[in-house]
Amino acid sequence: QMCGRAGRPPFDDTGTVVIMTRRETVHLYENLLSGCEMVESQLLPCAVEHLNAEIVQLTVSDITLAIEWLKCSYLYIRIKKNPEHYGIKRGIPRDLLEKQMRDICVEKIHELGEYGLIWTDGDGFSLKPLEPGRLMTKFYLKFDTMKLIVKASACCSLEDLLHIICRSAEISWIQLRRNEKKTLNDINSDKEGRLRFHVVSENGKKKKRIQTREDKIFVLVNDCLTG
Repeated sequence: QMCGRAGRPPFDDTGTVVIMTRRETVHLYENLLSGCEMVESQLLPCAVEHLNAEIVQLTVSDITLAIEWLKCSYLYIRIKKNPEHYGIKRGIPRDLLEKQMRDICVEKIHELGEYGLIWTDGDGFSLKPLEPGRLMTKFYLKFDTMKLIVKASACCSLEDLLHIICRSAEISWIQLRRNEKKTLNDINSDKEGRLRFHVVSENGKKKKRIQTREDKIFVLVNDCLTG
């Protein structure tokens, strides 16, 4: 992926890729570039986002085309070569492997339809994008984030929207560290009355202790927005 995107694909026919890494991992990238290390597909965990994008672009308009799209992917090549890596038994007959691919497509399409991102005709033979699905593709949102947005009330408050953002999958890598808790607790206590919103407990009072990464993000976002 890194090498394939070197340069500007629509304009250039050559490009230079520079990989910066730690000295002890240089050999890993050298093996990858020389073809000595086998690369597995990373499509399966994010197949629903990619399938939605294909439906939005109208390149996939029915279940048959969805299956064909998946069978043209590197995922399909690697599943045939190394099925166990993807949770499929080795030595599985070809027809059962084909069924596995169909089941993956049907499952992802059902999930998209369930949350109103695409329209299906019941059997899933006809697929059409809906506005939430278009927005998901336009802004590169992950499916788990889009589910939070779709489930939100139409009249939710600004505070509710901030909570949705703080729970979004795109920033799930942020962690709450022990040495940060005191500072976050002090910010949330807001003795100067500066913050607009606070992390509160079930009784509506300010939490004395920040305990989750979502709480951490909410406190920091409010602190930044209020200056």
